[in-house]
Amino acid sequence: MDQLQRVGAIWGLLVAGALGTMAEAAPGQLPGFEPAADENSQEREATGPDQRPGYDETLVVTASRVEEPILESPVSITVLDRQDLQNAPSEQPTDLLRGVPGLNGIQLTARDSQFSARTAAGVMGPRLLTLVDGRSVYLDHQGIVLFDGLSFGTDEIAQIEILKGPGSSMWGANALAGVVNFRTRSPSELLGGLVEIEGGENGYARLGLRWAARTSDRLSFKVSGSYLEQDAWPRDPLTAQGQPISPEFLYRNEGTEQPKFDLRVDYQAAADVLWSYRAGYGGVGGMILSGLGPLSLRDDFYQAYGEVRRNAPAFDLHLYWNRAAGDTLNLLGGDVLSSTTDTLVAELSGRLEARGRHRLVYGFNARHNEFDLSWAAAADARDEWGGFVEDEITINPRLRVALGGRVDHFDTIGTTFSPRLSLFLAPRWNHVFRLTYNRAYRAPTAIENHMDVLTTNPVALAPGLPLFPLLVRGLGSEELREEGIDAIELGYAAILGGRHELAVAVYRNTIEDSIEFATTDFYGPTDPPPGWPFPAFLTPPFPKTFSAFNADEVREGGAELSLATNWNEHWQTNFAYAYQDQPEIESTTAPYPMVLNSPPRHQASVTLTGTTDQWSGALTVAFTDEAYWRDVLDERFWGPTDAYTHLHGSLTHTVSERLSLTLRGTNLTDDQTKQHAYGDLIGRQVTLRVRLRY
Repeated sequence: MDQLQRVGAIWGLLVAGALGTMAEAAPGQLPGFEPAADENSQEREATGPDQRPGYDETLVVTASRVEEPILESPVSITVLDRQDLQNAPSEQPTDLLRGVPGLNGIQLTARDSQFSARTAAGVMGPRLLTLVDGRSVYLDHQGIVLFDGLSFGTDEIAQIEILKGPGSSMWGANALAGVVNFRTRSPSELLGGLVEIEGGENGYARLGLRWAARTSDRLSFKVSGSYLEQDAWPRDPLTAQGQPISPEFLYRNEGTEQPKFDLRVDYQAAADVLWSYRAGYGGVGGMILSGLGPLSLRDDFYQAYGEVRRNAPAFDLHLYWNRAAGDTLNLLGGDVLSSTTDTLVAELSGRLEARGRHRLVYGFNARHNEFDLSWAAAADARDEWGGFVEDEITINPRLRVALGGRVDHFDTIGTTFSPRLSLFLAPRWNHVFRLTYNRAYRAPTAIENHMDVLTTNPVALAPGLPLFPLLVRGLGSEELREEGIDAIELGYAAILGGRHELAVAVYRNTIEDSIEFATTDFYGPTDPPPGWPFPAFLTPPFPKTFSAFNADEVREGGAELSLATNWNEHWQTNFAYAYQDQPEIESTTAPYPMVLNSPPRHQASVTLTGTTDQWSGALTVAFTDEAYWRDVLDERFWGPTDAYTHLHGSLTHTVSERLSLTLRGTNLTDDQTKQHAYGDLIGRQVTLRVRLRY
């Protein structure tokens, strides 16, 4: 609260100054609001010995919901562009997002990838908001993102923007640790047809088809579809402590099958007004790991969406519907969990400029969820609404201030406030120092609030005896508070010599009311499980109840460094490094001493990219330090994973304008690696892709 009071005081002084500046507008104007030249942009256009010789500025929208140069972003943001995506070693999300400093990504199974930014990843990671052109694909009922349920192919992505750190001041709930925004290409950028055929190791096969056309000067469309399948990775028969896994936990692992379809129609109503109509379907089949153990998303599990948006220079309208539905099989207990979630969202956002000194961004949204969950029968609906405003004030050509905030209201947790304050100092256009305070939150999911499921956990009591059906209950809590984070970041970004892009960030996070899911009650001699076949005093401490609860306060911090260099028109290198403190529990209300997931202390990667008229490729060496995991089942399965170094690469030969061949490979040394203590052994995968355009 003291931090918020201090920020509020600063905010009040700055708003007063801003209003005074706006009052100087010419008579007869609406408080001075009019499109105007930006003094910073005028300075950037000036010539001089260190002005950008050939530097191509990267524009982003995720940080401020308005297009801006990445140097002017109020928070740390990394962009993966078309070249990065074309040279990606696979379609797997962790491989697409590899090398982003501060982003913790893990692959657990053939289909299950989880991410977090500047905090430890884990199973069903709920802290990273994921968007597709601003449409949230976060599943409110379970707090996860099914990346493989996205309905488009990699070739349809224009760039991926990864915002590291809190994002709730712009995007609301669930942007606690960051935001990933997939910005896709329009039909007019994809004209013609495409056939992709790819196959390789571990049973990998993918077929993709697309057709895009322009039917008139105003109307264009795109339709695409694909099918992907892959065999399961092997399982390690040992726990993280090196002990043999009991037979009851040696379940049959599964691969994945993913059919996809996507449609987009664009209508150019005016020179600067675009209407876009979109719909898609993504089938999701395969393994997902949870706190209760391994689950299997059955073949009928899918994601679907429908969307209408209007984009114009000053005002946008966005309406969309998301659905996630299907059955999930508990592979240990054998019970089937069914779920259907429908989400309806309406969003309005706008932009104003005043005399080159103020850039105001504002918006409002309403979100309605309907749930039908067999494992949380009490969850039926949830409503939320919110609004935000941010003003970027140019005090002089070298000093800017961005201040804003967002208010959200939930019918479950009440009202939240997410402020953001950024100070920019730019001694020259190509050197920017940034100090940012940010607050964000994550709302409890429907499962965390209302989960009530009784499942069977088979236990081997002694050799030769049948497995004992241990009853375990999973419980949510309607008393959960939102999980909040206060973050302070000091950043520096520079363009050096027109070819080197340098970014440095140091941050400190304080997480309050962290939502945890862990064992909260145990069987024992005074409370043996139902059907216990031995005397009560022989009952060991078997898990009895898993529950969701708020732990009080966790502190963590770290530093990030990235350096991208364009040596010439053919060669580029990218270096990334991230250091993360181990999380410190300052206080807790947990029922027993807490153990948290701990992220890798050190991560680093180097990528060499080369391009000629007919050849292009990339080679990446990536190091990930050891980490610690405690978010599956109980202490028997908790433990560390070893540090590992992987080699990834891709090589594309452009045979003609229509035909290209790509050889791609991950973990080329075939060092079978567990990226999570309960995850699969991820080995080498080499594939060959044929891409035909027509």
